[in-house]
Amino acid sequence: MTLHGHTRIELTDVHTGAVEVVESDNLITNAVSDIFNGYGGSLNKAMLLWRGDQGYTNAPKDLVTMFYGGLLLYDTPLGSDPATVFAPAGAGVVGTAMAGQVNATKNTVRGSANLTETKIDPWSGVVTYVYEFATSQANGVIGSVCLTHPMGAYYSEMIDAPDAASCNADRLGFGGALGGDQLLTGLLAKTTYPTDEKGVLLYAKIDNSADALGILVELQEGIGVITNGNAYYNAVSQRETFGGTTAIGGGIALPHASNAGVSAPGISALLLRRGVDWGAPDGQPVDLVFMIAVPPKSESLHLQILARLVNLLGRRDLVEALRTASNPQRFVELIAKTENACFAD
Repeated sequence: MTLHGHTRIELTDVHTGAVEVVESDNLITNAVSDIFNGYGGSLNKAMLLWRGDQGYTNAPKDLVTMFYGGLLLYDTPLGSDPATVFAPAGAGVVGTAMAGQVNATKNTVRGSANLTETKIDPWSGVVTYVYEFATSQANGVIGSVCLTHPMGAYYSEMIDAPDAASCNADRLGFGGALGGDQLLTGLLAKTTYPTDEKGVLLYAKIDNSADALGILVELQEGIGVITNGNAYYNAVSQRETFGGTTAIGGGIALPHASNAGVSAPGISALLLRRGVDWGAPDGQPVDLVFMIAVPPKSESLHLQILARLVNLLGRRDLVEALRTASNPQRFVELIAKTENACFAD
């Protein structure tokens, strides 16, 4: 039977009650397949079937939870390659959770399993894990949502790897049987694109690139990702002046910068009625502009967003559809649809 995953994230504004939903299919990595193939014959099958003794009640009671009963939220998009079974060293953990475990500690990284809505019934063919995070938990940018084994979530909160003390022996053995502490068995990696129509302005009547940058910064402020518009405008303008044009040809430009005036990653988009000079390598005027804003020390995320956006905009049918979009909502829908078709598994 082929495994299929689906992820739904609900972000609730505690002040207004408004709920933002991000929902997509997620891929199943090669990790579990590799485990059952024995990692070249080194798999400890007895440990795989271990359910814990009477003194360790937290052990998973089913194989599905053993493989997928942990949650890791990373600040970095991890792509959509099923061979990605470990996050890169630079990826930071924003949040964790374990199936069946409620966080009663002061740990602000760990969330809690919703014991009522979680349904573990492998025989029906559907297993649903539901986790909740309070307003003080898992704060930051969520670039990837990943499944792991329960101890993978637990270990990820530790600065140092656990030692081989007797109290850790069962946990070390369990993690070792699954091939590593933060083994990724399921993965949803969504990059930040314009998901709010407030960040999109269509058919603007602008006759120079400097004014276009100013409008894009205002759009970013409108969706709440830029806290100091003047600082960011200066940063992105200097990038254009001293770093070379951000026009990529075909009438498209991607101005971008990392600056302290940015509180969270975001993208704004601008479609002009008539193209303007942007110093493009092909000499064409630019009429379609995406501005990428990221906070300081987010170079990896910055480059990954830029790379995926370039990939998407290399599809001529998408670009043509964006240029004829009837409204900002349709503009956003076109990007989301193409992204899901190209990158979701």
